[in-house]
Amino acid sequence: MNFLDYQDEFQDQSRTEAETELIMKMRKLLEQRIYWTRLQMFALLQRRGDSEHVVDHLRENTMEIAEIYKKFYPEEPINEIALLIFEYVRLGWEYLVLRRDGQEYVASDTERRWYIVANDIAEKLHAINPYYDIEDLRIILRTYVDLSVNEINIRLGGGQQTIAEKIGLLFRHVITTADYLAEGIITQFPYAFT
Repeated sequence: MNFLDYQDEFQDQSRTEAETELIMKMRKLLEQRIYWTRLQMFALLQRRGDSEHVVDHLRENTMEIAEIYKKFYPEEPINEIALLIFEYVRLGWEYLVLRRDGQEYVASDTERRWYIVANDIAEKLHAINPYYDIEDLRIILRTYVDLSVNEINIRLGGGQQTIAEKIGLLFRHVITTADYLAEGIITQFPYAFT
């Protein structure tokens, strides 16, 4: 299934209670991730020292996502994916701080590494679930980086009027991503959702 065409398909399908539960749980966790990453972004932009609490929530959120996958897949590859997901988020913070502090050259290297980690996550997810198309996963994860970089650059430039639109795009992307990830699990393990 093509990720770009996927957004409309979810709405048209009838779902079992178990399928809906998985989809809603995945949506909730990815929405929470956006909430906590935005709080971390604000803390870093304002140079506040209270961000460790937010980091703890993001670690917990990553583990909750991993727990969904551990119901279906071996623990070792899921733990590897969880570490990559946390690194993916951490690189976003690193990019923000470097851009905030005017270290453009180092920030561009961090952005490059962010895309590399996105590709690593895509490969690992595809390896455990052949229903996740590798190119779709790359699009999903790169798009998140693109949207985040765009938002960071707007925030640093003081363009608050366009922030709401960019965050709206990010939330829609995250919901579509959650649905895609849940659908991959449902397709691979249909017996678990009857």
